[in-house]
Amino acid sequence: MDKNSFDELKFEAKYQEIFHVPDLPTRLNTLQNYFFPRLEVLVKESLREIEEVYGVNPYENMTIVYRPNHRKEAMSNVDSESVFMGVSGKRHQQKLIFRRKSGQYASIHCSSLIYEIYPDGALTVVLQPFGYGYVRLDQDNNYIKLIADSLYKCIDKVEKIFSENGISYTFTHNFTYTNLADAILNSPEEDEYLSRYSLYIFSPTYYFPTSRHRGLWEVKRAFVALYPILDSFITIAKGQTYPLEMMLDKLIDYQFTKGWYFSRRKEWTDEDKPFKKAQDEINLPELESYQFIRAGLWWEILARDKWTCCSCGRSAKEHGTTLHVDHIVPRSKGGTDNKENLQALCWKCNIGKSNKDMTDLRDK
Repeated sequence: MDKNSFDELKFEAKYQEIFHVPDLPTRLNTLQNYFFPRLEVLVKESLREIEEVYGVNPYENMTIVYRPNHRKEAMSNVDSESVFMGVSGKRHQQKLIFRRKSGQYASIHCSSLIYEIYPDGALTVVLQPFGYGYVRLDQDNNYIKLIADSLYKCIDKVEKIFSENGISYTFTHNFTYTNLADAILNSPEEDEYLSRYSLYIFSPTYYFPTSRHRGLWEVKRAFVALYPILDSFITIAKGQTYPLEMMLDKLIDYQFTKGWYFSRRKEWTDEDKPFKKAQDEINLPELESYQFIRAGLWWEILARDKWTCCSCGRSAKEHGTTLHVDHIVPRSKGGTDNKENLQALCWKCNIGKSNKDMTDLRDK
């Protein structure tokens, strides 16, 4: 995979097995090595699209957020129920207009817009307006009212954009509301903090395998559509007004001028088609090599080979390369799952090698 190419970005089905690696430090390192380079491509492409649609530089007010933020040399490790990368507001010296649990005004934004991956291979976009448990929203009715008022002024456009992009919202409780502004303003008094904290706005969910042609285009569209909502929460938190309706109009105008982007998928061109014509000869690697060897052994081989292709030297972390565990002597020719018969190859080298070659490419 070209590390800078959204068109070639893929998440393979077997990636979800990373969440089941038993050793916690190995699992966290592997989650970072495999998902962070790919999520970075997705986030950067989305921010590029945001700049085109809204005419703003998202890097001026936003910072990249991600999880797990595990360091290889960490003294302790905190388990991660998911992997995510996205954006939130930059931290400034000035205090925001909502408070922490201590009662002091916060300096870190509580809203974020992320791509999130779950252990079952699910990929979705999540906007959490009131994330991070330190936020004491029950004291900050003015902040809540300002956000709700901003949404009420253009609620029809918000609902239209949500509908066209498959965007929904939910709470952990069972209350229902007419629209998003009502949900934010009218959460029950007896559970005000918990109900607002548990508000999630999310895109449709797509399961691995995903690619530009299968899910990634749709979640990127939702990320771009949700950006003005996030930006309004962050701007209002700084005590400033935000032109939400103007930003939504830009989105709607963009949809009208480039209607395929938000209303329907772009028609395939010959270059876009994900599969070759049936009459083309396709040289596939040994099909048996796609049978999954036990997770612990797979990661042990990748770690032994330093997450690097033994043939071309491209790595998962530096180049975003998809790595396979290759059988030097193919299963079809009597090869086993013994460690000495396994090597890390990128997908291109693995396809080129196929099951006709039994070359050991590891450094001796």
